[in-house]
Amino acid sequence: TCRPCRQASAGQSRRWPGGDAARTYPKAAQEAGMSLGTLHTHIRRIRQGHPGLYAAICQVRLAQLAERHDMALETAQEHSLAYFRKRARWMRKMGL
Repeated sequence: TCRPCRQASAGQSRRWPGGDAARTYPKAAQEAGMSLGTLHTHIRRIRQGHPGLYAAICQVRLAQLAERHDMALETAQEHSLAYFRKRARWMRKMGL
């Protein structure tokens, strides 16, 4: 089997590093037990040698990033609410 074929089968048989969770590339590389550069190399080789597989990976990654973005927005909103509650309490306490 040629090298690109082995890469494609490895990419298809194994789950995307980090599974279904919306992880960053550094976290995905850590989960997969490889360096960030190695992860980027694997992704580049798949992109160059197997455009169809890469397109499928991009669709999964896009969904992951959308989920991650939604979680970040929720977290930011929670932090804002907590900040303004604390500020309002402080202002009441100070009589402002």
